[in-house]
Order: sequence, then C-alpha cells, then structure tokens
Amino acid sequence: MQRRIPHIFISMIPLLGMAVLAFLLAFALPAQYSETFLGGFAGKMDTLRNTEGRRIILCGGSGAAFAVRSDLLEEELPGYSVINLGMYAGLGSTVPLNAAVRECREGDIILFLPEQSLQTLSLFFSAEAMWQAADGHWQLLGAVRREQWPSMLAQLPYFAAQKAQFRFRGTSPSGDGIYTRDAFNRQGDIESGLRDQNTMPGGSDPNMPVTFDPSLLQDDFLGYINDYAAACTEKGVGFYFTFCPMNAAAVDPEGIDEYGLRLRDALACPVLGSPRESILDSVWFFDTNFHLNSSGAVLYTAKLAGQLKRALGIPGEVGIRLPDIPGGHTAAVFPGDNKDENCFRYAEVPDGWSVTGLTEEGAGRESLTVPVSHFGKPVIGFSDSAFAGNPVIRSVTIQKNIHMIPDGAFERCRSLQTIILQDVSPSACTVGSGLLRGTDALIMVSAESASAFKTNYFWSVYAPRIRAYSGEAVSSKPSAAGEPAAAGEAVSEPAAGQAAVRYDGNGGFAPDGTGVLEVPVSEAHLRMNSLQGTSVFSRTGHALLGWNTSADGSGTEIGLGSRFTPEPGMTLYARWEKETDPGAFEWESRDLSVRITGYHGEDACCVIPSAIGGPARAGNRRRGVPERLHAYAGHSALRGPD
Repeated sequence: MQRRIPHIFISMIPLLGMAVLAFLLAFALPAQYSETFLGGFAGKMDTLRNTEGRRIILCGGSGAAFAVRSDLLEEELPGYSVINLGMYAGLGSTVPLNAAVRECREGDIILFLPEQSLQTLSLFFSAEAMWQAADGHWQLLGAVRREQWPSMLAQLPYFAAQKAQFRFRGTSPSGDGIYTRDAFNRQGDIESGLRDQNTMPGGSDPNMPVTFDPSLLQDDFLGYINDYAAACTEKGVGFYFTFCPMNAAAVDPEGIDEYGLRLRDALACPVLGSPRESILDSVWFFDTNFHLNSSGAVLYTAKLAGQLKRALGIPGEVGIRLPDIPGGHTAAVFPGDNKDENCFRYAEVPDGWSVTGLTEEGAGRESLTVPVSHFGKPVIGFSDSAFAGNPVIRSVTIQKNIHMIPDGAFERCRSLQTIILQDVSPSACTVGSGLLRGTDALIMVSAESASAFKTNYFWSVYAPRIRAYSGEAVSSKPSAAGEPAAAGEAVSEPAAGQAAVRYDGNGGFAPDGTGVLEVPVSEAHLRMNSLQGTSVFSRTGHALLGWNTSADGSGTEIGLGSRFTPEPGMTLYARWEKETDPGAFEWESRDLSVRITGYHGEDACCVIPSAIGGPARAGNRRRGVPERLHAYAGHSALRGPD
C-alpha cells in the first residue's frame, strides 16, 4: 500500500525553500554593510581582541563614541589601553555589553555610559541593526541574548533580501558624512573634522528631550545590569556605570537628584559622578543632544578621567588641557527654489528664519516646496506644527537648507503622500521617530542616496518607507503599483472639479474630529488605492479592518490599501470589528512590549486590542523606538470556526 505524504508537509515545502534561500543569501553573499556606521562594530571588536595588557572598555550608544578621547584617557591612566565600543543606540545596550564581557579578562575595566533615554536604559534590541553589524563577521552574533533570537530569525528574510538587492544592483551602502565606518579611529572614537561646532538650529534637538522620569529605571534592565556586574566581578573585571553627556538646552531637571539617588540604590556596581556633572552647555554639542563636538569630547574626557582616577585611588590632578569654547555656527544661504516663499509664515530665530505655518494661499496648495531663504536670510527649519492638520497637502519638498525636521510637523496630514528630500544628505538633516506620525506618506530621495538613507543613524527607522526616484520631480499621485511615481514624472496638480471618493468613518472619527473625508481621484490611472486607514479614522475599542460600499457591510469589500475602480459619487464606509476583551488573553511583558502567550475567549472573531495590561505606554521618542508600545503593531483579527 502506497503511503501518501500528509498535506500539511507538502504545504510546508515552499516555506522551507524560502528559509533555505534566505539563509544562503544572508551568509553566502559577500558583506554589504561593512562601510556603514554599524559596520564599524567589527573593527572595534578586532581591536579589543588584539590589545594586550589591561584595558578600559567603553560601552554605550553612539553618545559614548562621540563623548571620549581615548588617547587622552590613556595618558591619565597609564598602564591601560582604552577601546571604545560605543555604537548606534538603535542596536541596543546589551550588544556591546555582552560583546565586551565575552572578551574581557582579569584586570580590565568596563565603563557603561548609556544615553539618558528609554532606548539605551532598557533591554531594547534591534534585530535589523544586529544583522547589519554582524554582516560578514558572524562571530559577533555571540553577543545576541537567547531571548533575542526569535526576533533575529524573524528578521533574517528581510536582511537577506536587502543584502541581495544591494549586491546585485551594486548599491552597497557606504554611510554618509560622519556616520560611516571610517569616522571611527583605531580606538573606536569618532574622529572627524566635520564635528567642530554645534550644527543644531537653536542649539538643541527638540525631538530628543532629556528627562529624569523614574519610569526610565525599569526593573528588568536594572536586574540585567546587576547580573552583568556580578559576572564581571567573577572574572576579576571592574564595572562602573556613568552618565553620558547631556545637552543642557534639552534637559528637564525635574527630579534629577532623586533619580541619581535611586539609581545608586538600585545598582550593585559603583556609579561615577552624578547626572548634573554630565550636563554640559549646548556649545559643546554637535548634531544631537548626546553627541559632543570635538572640543566637547576633550572637556568630557577630562571630567571622566577625574571620576575614574578617584574611583581607582590614583593620585594626582587631571592634566588634560581644557579646550576653548567653540565658535558659533553661522547658517548659510543655499541656492535653491523660493517659488513658494509667500505660502509660509515665519518666525525670526538667531540664525535666520523658522517656518511656523502656512498662509491662506499655502493652506490650499497640494504641493509645496520649503524655501531656502526669506528676506535674504536663510530658512533653517520649521516648527512641529508647520503643516500639522492640513487636510489638503499631498507633497512637500525639502531642500538642503533644512537641517532638522521636528516630530509632529506632518501630523494629521491625511492626504500627504510624499515628502521629497531634494539634494539632502542623510547625515545633514536630523529627524526623530515621529516624522511620519499620522500620515501614510513615503519619503522620496535620490536614487544614488537611497541606500545611505536606509542605513543612516537618523533615517534607518524609516527604511521601509524610503523610495528612490530619478529626475528632478516626483509625482505625489499613486502609480500602477500603488506607490508614488518615479523616474522623473512631473508633478501635476489635480484638474479643477475632478471627482472624489468619499470616505465615511461609520462611527469612527479622524484626529480633527470629522467623520467624513474626500480624496480626489487621479486621472493618471483607471484604478487607485484605498486609504490604509492607519491615520484616517479611529474608534475607541474597535479595529479598522477595511472598507465597504455599504454602511451595513452588505456591499463590496475593499481592503485597506487595496486597488479599486472609483465610480462617480462613490462612498466607502469604514468596517469595524470590536476588540476582544483583554481579560481573554494571557500575556507577559518582554523588553518594551507585551507578548501574548495564550487566548481563552470564545469570540468568533478574535481582535487583538491595541493595549493589554493598562493603557498603552508612551514610548521614548528616540530614533528606533516606537512611539506607543502595543501588544502588536496595529490590530490583528483571528477568525475562529464559523
């Protein structure tokens, strides 16, 4: 009798084939990320392994790499070599710490100086960043904790696909500006003439406030640090916690002393200095509230050397010569397009002008270009409400005069489709994690800089929504593939009186309180994409599952973001499903999220709620960290038996 292979095993063959292909592409292809900022981690670890004698190992986010002059620290602490493992904060703090303890030996010292943010003061971990850092240097994967491997495996297919794309297109990312592997010196410090001054408009980054909220000190992370300190003690290694430099212009000092005392009480390792000692004037910073300029690194190193010498009982004063205060930064007027100058409102700031909003004319325009100057002075930025709430704008072009885009600037711009970065270097324009909050927009960059944007320190969090274009103009209208057209298509305004599809919230409401939205129909294509809904309508206790041509759901179903043929007078009604009672789930808190482990409800349609175990917690708005922490991203519906 012939045995038949169960259908379930047959259905698994394509999945196994895809898994094998992803594995081969990831590990067999030559490294593609070696020249990036993350690619510098392998060189730092090679230096650590090859350095003999006693070593001082610095661990933390990129703030650590910008903070210290290792050569000066060595002069103050003879007998020690200094290696700086400070890395991109989006990688997570556990990676450099785990890598350091694996290689350290008796007599070494590990200094942990995390940035004052939820991202680095937690068990946060980015599998995507880890794959990029380990590309071609697979021994680095030994720094991945056991509980982090599920996310690593889940991220492997995406990493393999991106790596293959870079390889076969010949577009391997090489970093940009100061955020490249070559910016690290032999000891792992940032060493570049590009960071002589503070380049932040106004002296600080509003996307990165520095607070001392007690909730930053989470029990799971403190437990990890205490276990780590115990492991160091067993190996005869000294372990110290200290504070990363912080820009005084961005610091909220409320509760700072209580925070320092609580930290000392909670940690089973020595704490060097106090938070106040690491708060420095804005003139010492470069492009973020944690990144020091060249002079600031000398100043901070002198402070750190004094703290460490006292902790080790080394006599003598610090001999590091303190630097002069850096000269001020003068904004330049870049050549560019001022055709929409009269569409904006402005406020005068020390270096020029900041856009604060739109004039009546600008508020009615669907396409706008932020000007390079106003009355002969440079336009250097715009406020966090410059475009917010505008229901009309579809395309915004940003030129190279803008060095910072604040979170919230495009919030509730429900029609926005494209943000075009024209001649913008990724490292020259900083953003936070809330740039696209409340929109379904894509970020359009030149084809030659697309890979640099996708791997950049500031922009990598938006990699899935970054698109390349060629030519000088980009259409904000959907193409046949459902993405903004590229390859030099001209921007065209909608024809006057053109038809529109009406979206009805059907019990849900837009952020501005309205329940109805009209979207113009493009004449460029016979079909269009429905709104994705993520920033259009919301309804308390309900999940948006799609659209229907009838309010009662009896008409034609149209999925979120699906292609459909618009008809004259068409109205699409939101289709809602009530969230399942959170009490029907079993769950556990893990890192910065909630993970569902079981379900014991009886709903025919199980809809995962947006928060479990209390209200969704507000996340820290550091790049790489979600703004709200949910059970899963968005909502999921799991249908049971009919």
